[in-house]
Amino acid sequence: MQENNVRIRTAVFVDFDNMFNGLYKKGREIAESFGKEVDLWDKWLEQELPYLGKKPALGFRRDILLRRCYLNPEGCVKSSSLFQTYRSYFTLAAYQVIDCPPLTKGGKASTDIHMVMDIIDAINHPTRFDEFILLSSDADFTPVLMRLRSHDRRTTVIKGDDTSKVYKNSCDQFIDEYKFIENALDFIPESEIETENVSNSIEKFTEYNSEEVLYQIAEKCHERTFRFRKLDDRGLDIILNKFQKSNNWFGLGTRERFLERLVMLKPSLILRAGVVYLDSTVNPIIGISEPVNFKLSGEIINRVTSTDNSVPEDFLRRLHRVVGVPFLDANTYTTLFQLIYEVVGNGFSSITETSQTVWDRCENSIRRQDVNFVLIEMNYSEAFSDLKSLSCPEDVARVFLDSLFFRCERIRIELSEDEKKYLRELILGKVKLET
Repeated sequence: MQENNVRIRTAVFVDFDNMFNGLYKKGREIAESFGKEVDLWDKWLEQELPYLGKKPALGFRRDILLRRCYLNPEGCVKSSSLFQTYRSYFTLAAYQVIDCPPLTKGGKASTDIHMVMDIIDAINHPTRFDEFILLSSDADFTPVLMRLRSHDRRTTVIKGDDTSKVYKNSCDQFIDEYKFIENALDFIPESEIETENVSNSIEKFTEYNSEEVLYQIAEKCHERTFRFRKLDDRGLDIILNKFQKSNNWFGLGTRERFLERLVMLKPSLILRAGVVYLDSTVNPIIGISEPVNFKLSGEIINRVTSTDNSVPEDFLRRLHRVVGVPFLDANTYTTLFQLIYEVVGNGFSSITETSQTVWDRCENSIRRQDVNFVLIEMNYSEAFSDLKSLSCPEDVARVFLDSLFFRCERIRIELSEDEKKYLRELILGKVKLET
């Protein structure tokens, strides 16, 4: 078998309470990111976490075949939400969630026992797992790590720097929580970021030139731009800190040529005035060009962020990943609701025909899949079946909004009052002004 075809079969076990408590000490935003952006850090585990000193795609590929998360649904940290709030995010990321409620008056749960039994069972699983990844700093797992080693299985532990020495020595690879925070959760302490402009720190780079590394950097730029809407100097610096640096921008000479090359490697990116953005004509999820025009409304985002300390765009992106809510600004939603009202008012026949008619009238300015999503969501509502109840486009918007709230409740995505307010403004704000 060729080395680059080696497949690593992996099982992941998450001690949620232990991880969340530790990350909360580093910052509430960091802990919330761990609990709600499971798909992002899980992707890092599968595609970027080293194995025996090598990174994926450089000698092997990792396939996570077993994902399990253990949490106390009644647990919480200070002002955080109950841990059961995060269950749905793990479920949607293909994790099997095992409830470990308190069994004593003192609040003692049985998380470690559940995890140990499942790990032992996994040793004898018909699928031979080559690697076990544990997200916990609980030294009680030391004996099971030793058992795994005796069965010739590789082990990786991800947790804090206060973990006991014997626990660290019992695993093959120990990833401290700072590395996990920086790489998997994409947070980096301000003190560790070079304060000078990236273009001014070019002399610090050492010679290195690789098309493969350029493509990896382009992938990272795409991911960060997808999360934060744009990639400025600070964001680029964070990404470059993770790679071996070059004193001539990886053989391209200047920052401008370097960014132009990244944009060429990743069609979903576009360069404007030295800043990288998502190309509005490209689907940011799959990176394939489409004749569409979808974007987030900067006006809406600025207006909401000025009255709310949260980052609504991050919330919308998370809702898009978890629920599938389309990336449309308020004006586009208003246009869509107006067209749906007109088409449905002329006689509703089927989702397919209505979607086709609405999409044709949009003249390809909205993705067909976004039109389908809105119609399918509305179709679950009893109000949508009663066409006479839809007296204006605002009624269409309200039906869609109610359906979104119902879907979130059904899959146990708990929205804060601020998040509900933001959704109402995005879906209803422009419609109200024009009706």
